[in-house]
Amino acid sequence: MKQQHIIKIPRGKERQAIKIKEEHSDSIIKEIRHFCDLTKAEWHAIVEQRINQFVVWNKRIMNPIDKHDQSAHFILIWERDKLLGCTRVCDPY
Repeated sequence: MKQQHIIKIPRGKERQAIKIKEEHSDSIIKEIRHFCDLTKAEWHAIVEQRINQFVVWNKRIMNPIDKHDQSAHFILIWERDKLLGCTRVCDPY
């Protein structure tokens, strides 16, 4: 059984951040969060996963952080406190 929470966070007249959280009975949590709503520990887990994926596994030298992170939403999948997956959703250009 899953529980869903939707919270709209005001961010001025132009933008509004949305935080969606689904909790499943098998300890899986799916969230959509804006960059400014992430904790330092959550951001660390995202960056660590990006480094492992893009730099270590793919053997590419690149900076896993760019200018689009601060305006992006992130789709996060957790198993308790372990980050299983993350996708960044950016505004269209």
